[in-house]
Amino acid sequence: MRYAIVARVVSDGEVDLLLVEWGTGGIDVLECPDDLSPDSGNAILVNRHNEVEAIIDPVGGDRGNTIGVVKKVLDERAVVDVGGRLSVYDIGDGVTVKEDNTVEISDRAIIEDCINPSPIQRDSLIPEKTDINEYVDDLRFSSEELTVGFEDFGGMWEQLEHVQKRVDLMLNSRDKLEQVGTEPKLGALFYGKPGTGKTFFAKILASESNANFYRIRGPEIVTKWVGDTEEILRALFQDAKNNEPSILFFDEIDSLGSKRGDGPNQQFGNRVVAQLLSLMDGVDKASEGLLVIGSTNRVDDIDEALLRPGRLDWKVKFEIPDSQGRAEIFNSLRQEYEVADSVDAGEIASMTEGWNGADLESLLNEAGIISVNAGREQITMTDLIISYERRADQL
Repeated sequence: MRYAIVARVVSDGEVDLLLVEWGTGGIDVLECPDDLSPDSGNAILVNRHNEVEAIIDPVGGDRGNTIGVVKKVLDERAVVDVGGRLSVYDIGDGVTVKEDNTVEISDRAIIEDCINPSPIQRDSLIPEKTDINEYVDDLRFSSEELTVGFEDFGGMWEQLEHVQKRVDLMLNSRDKLEQVGTEPKLGALFYGKPGTGKTFFAKILASESNANFYRIRGPEIVTKWVGDTEEILRALFQDAKNNEPSILFFDEIDSLGSKRGDGPNQQFGNRVVAQLLSLMDGVDKASEGLLVIGSTNRVDDIDEALLRPGRLDWKVKFEIPDSQGRAEIFNSLRQEYEVADSVDAGEIASMTEGWNGADLESLLNEAGIISVNAGREQITMTDLIISYERRADQL
């Protein structure tokens, strides 16, 4: 069964309807059985067919807290099964729990209340028709699938060469690092303005290090079911450990790891950050080659706990490329297009001051359209100048 919250009751005179809000914010309209009369704010049980099964007394479910089933009571603490994972939580003042009770756990890891004397079974945290293994497989790319190398990246050579060497050591020379006392553990944060190549360089690192690459965008793993995102994160980390060497790359990590707070709408984010912290702390010497890298253009929005030593503490800034860097990027990009030999990368770099790699790629795309529209089979300097004039107005 799923755990939901009644937000409002609507009656059309014949069929009672409930407007319900799930713990992560999703809204549904469900039919209410004749023998039930829930009030706004009541917590209800809903089965996999979206049928309302029972009413639970108001238990503060609107705070977005987690629910779990008690497996063992340890004096003032209890072992609780939350989404298939056992954890130990403190029992709150005045709260009495027994084995098999379904309990509410706050974001402070405290059992706040017993909400049902028997276990409440939830639907699979992944949508019914989605196998979790298939879901994770979709986010995993082998190094052979990436087909990119350092020669494809222009600019920042000195800084990125240092990054490449450090990552290669962490992934492939862990035993030697351990011999000299270095803990082979790496969490990095790539930060800088959009379009500066953070994601592209992470792919290159995986390709050049013969590592599996997982690209996780926050919105892709956020669903309306309570606990889904946390379970998907656990599955991703476990899969990465099973397929080492691996790089887990969290694109725009601020969408998952934003600063925690006490507001009623922040409980979901608080749970996700807590799960990320737990998983990252588990990336230790037992893993032979697992790196966690996050990218962002909003460092100040990331929860500070994620940036502490042992987590995403190694920061790499991606700058807007200088003139030489823009020329290198253009020469790298032109390999994918039919560009006339007479086009000078240095001239392109001179007229695109302040542009990044993504801007230069859009320049070539627009020039290609102009070239084909003019009946040419190659992109000429004229096409690029016209494209520049169009693109410059949009930047």
